[in-house]
Amino acid sequence: MLKQFTKITLCLMVLGLAACAKRPDSIAAIQMDGDQYKAMSCKKLAQTKSSTQSKLDAMSADQNSAATKDAWGVFLIGLPASSLMGGDREAAIAVAKGQIDAIELAQVTKDCI
Repeated sequence: MLKQFTKITLCLMVLGLAACAKRPDSIAAIQMDGDQYKAMSCKKLAQTKSSTQSKLDAMSADQNSAATKDAWGVFLIGLPASSLMGGDREAAIAVAKGQIDAIELAQVTKDCI
């Protein structure tokens, strides 16, 4: 009985870890259509990139916090608490990274940088 309980607990912890929030640096950018940036001036592109980068930085801080809370949640209760409560910002971070990539491509195309 104890062996079975140990196996079940171990399996739940492994599943819990798999559901944990990822660290921001391990989240890949989603490829974005850069057409919306083609008509922008170099100044507007720089402003948009700065604004998007600020949002990404804030989301990354939230994501790091969620990943840490998930690790503690799995360790203490066997569940990634932060991810279960909506603290995971993986999709939004991937989109923001893709937007920054698209803006940078537009800047290079327009010889802004």
